[in-house]
Amino acid sequence: MYCAALLSAAVLSSCSDDGKEDDAKSLSADPTTLTFTAAGESKTFTIKAKNVSWTATSSETWLGLSVDEENSSVEQQINGTSTQTVTVTAEPNTTSEPRTAIITLKAEGVADVIIEVLQEAEESGLADVIVGNYPDMVLNVGIGGATPSPMGMGTIVMGKVSASSVSLSLQGFKFGEMEIPVSVADVPVTGSESDVTIDYTGTITAMGIPNIPITVAGSVTNGTSLDLTIDLTVPGVGAIKVVTSGEKQVE
Repeated sequence: MYCAALLSAAVLSSCSDDGKEDDAKSLSADPTTLTFTAAGESKTFTIKAKNVSWTATSSETWLGLSVDEENSSVEQQINGTSTQTVTVTAEPNTTSEPRTAIITLKAEGVADVIIEVLQEAEESGLADVIVGNYPDMVLNVGIGGATPSPMGMGTIVMGKVSASSVSLSLQGFKFGEMEIPVSVADVPVTGSESDVTIDYTGTITAMGIPNIPITVAGSVTNGTSLDLTIDLTVPGVGAIKVVTSGEKQVE
């Protein structure tokens, strides 16, 4: 005999007939990992149980569990085996950090089954401001303390990494005929929806040389106008200062 699944305080339970003492017990779930968008959404997983009564609980209040009895296959059991579809609903994540939860399935006589849940962070409009291509920017370069002067053209590409950071890369960064690809990742940004401040100190790899000290300072105003100053020290070359400005390419 079977009893209907119950929902109370995000706890689900289902009962199955374990009257056959010689039948083995088992409990499993598929899938065992779930990822949700920051906006919030619903997904499902399936529980397969044999000769056990099980419970499912969520570790976090923002993650709810429910059972659609009409669509479940609990009545289609064979030899004490049943399946149950569980709907998992994540509320919107309005924070700048991803969050996690655990769904735990328990039944007497079998090991617990764990379902890991990840919900992405809300994407900030702040990072969106500077994302894009800034082509044909004149790179004013000063070497060894010299006043920066025009030395080649470059394209600066801003790509979002997370709600509170961007990746900054320079493409076609040239000294004469020598092209030097430079890539800086996880550059923090602060500001408003239209004006952003960039302030980064760290190391990069350039020309195959690792751990080159670099600082990146600048701003994006009105969401399109980039002003940037880059200072780095390259072994065998010395201190290098790059000053550039330009407009974001509008597609």
